[in-house]
Amino acid sequence: MACADWDAISELLGDTPYLFGQTPTTYDTSLFAFIECTLGFPKASAITDHLNKKQNLVAYRDQIKTKYFPPN
Repeated sequence: MACADWDAISELLGDTPYLFGQTPTTYDTSLFAFIECTLGFPKASAITDHLNKKQNLVAYRDQIKTKYFPPN
């Protein structure tokens, strides 16, 4: 079920920078948190492997992480 959820979210995001267009919303903060929890704390799982294949979600995570959480 989790992989199907990531598929749906990936399709919803499409090629837009944020869930609902060009400006982030509170929905983006929640989505980023879920992606970061899945990819940011590496552990081998079918869900992590599946999410890593969703290039738009990986790029979405990287974009938000770079913009709002730059390295010190």
